Amino acid sequence: MSVLWKFYKRFDFRRISIENIVKRLNYICKEINIESEEGALKLIAKMSDGAMRDAISLLDRCVADGSSKILEEKVREYYQITLDK
Repeated sequence: MSVLWKFYKRFDFRRISIENIVKRLNYICKEINIESEEGALKLIAKMSDGAMRDAISLLDRCVADGSSKILEEKVREYYQITLDK
């Protein structure tokens, strides 16, 4: 078993902050000429739970219909999220 440990690599991934995910999503939106609301990107970042790949996937699904804007209302509707009051 000790021989196998020589080839074993361990990666300890940490969750990415919501702020950093929002920054990256905003950058992506600008690069692909998609308008986005800050609230929509924050919501996507929260849903991704600190995983950048998941956040980008969620963003991709929001623009898959050909829309040029990502609105918070659209994200809530698409993912069936209700407002907490």
